Amino acid sequence: RQRGVYVIAGGAGGLGRITAEWLMSAYDADVVLLGRSAREAPPAAGAGTCRYVRADIDDPVAVRAAIRAVRAEFGRIDGAFHSALVLEDRSIARMDEDCLRRVLAPKTTGLAHFAAALCEARVDLLVLYSSAIAQSCAPGQANYAAASTFEDAYGLALAGRFG
Repeated sequence: RQRGVYVIAGGAGGLGRITAEWLMSAYDADVVLLGRSAREAPPAAGAGTCRYVRADIDDPVAVRAAIRAVRAEFGRIDGAFHSALVLEDRSIARMDEDCLRRVLAPKTTGLAHFAAALCEARVDLLVLYSSAIAQSCAPGQANYAAASTFEDAYGLALAGRFG
């Protein structure tokens, strides 16, 4: 949407930043990047604005607060993108439960918290950046494949709730 307002979870990463730059360049959009790392310099492109909000999407309170803050500042949210991920390549034989949980979190419970907060905000569009790894066999990435498979299935379950 021209001059739209968009939120990108995982926005400090490569795909999130590219999406933000595209939205600002092509649509003069206002973009809010959500991430768990220390403040990142937002990309500069187009006439839109870009802000970075530190919020771990695996924390439901932080996600709801961030979404409320965006709505308070901009009056609405037109769409959102989920590009959050954690990569920890490891064979299953060498993977412990903590590693598995770290990789699953952004694409499972984090996605669920993000989607719930966005449903409350009545967002028109939710785009999920999954991975083709869910459809292939990549040694050392079973944890990420499981996370992406969940994201694909959850996206299908969410169909019709946005837009």
